[in-house]
Amino acid sequence: MKVKSSMDQLFFKNRFKEKWHGSKSILFIILCRVVYVFEVHRHNLYEIISEFANSEFGRKKKQKMRKLNFYQGKKYFLNISRN
Repeated sequence: MKVKSSMDQLFFKNRFKEKWHGSKSILFIILCRVVYVFEVHRHNLYEIISEFANSEFGRKKKQKMRKLNFYQGKKYFLNISRN
């Protein structure tokens, strides 16, 4: 009985290793693809990001974030000074 249970454990262990190895290789392939796309289209991505940052929507978003950060900092400072 003990031999059978250890054989079962060995079988499941090997099965798990095979599945994990397969998913690892798939993840590796996906990672390679992402890196490749980023390397090939890097300049295009930089242009798109800079256009977005300089656009009206991007400027408004930046201003909103600055205001938000300012108010959060002000609240934080007031809370500290109260304590």
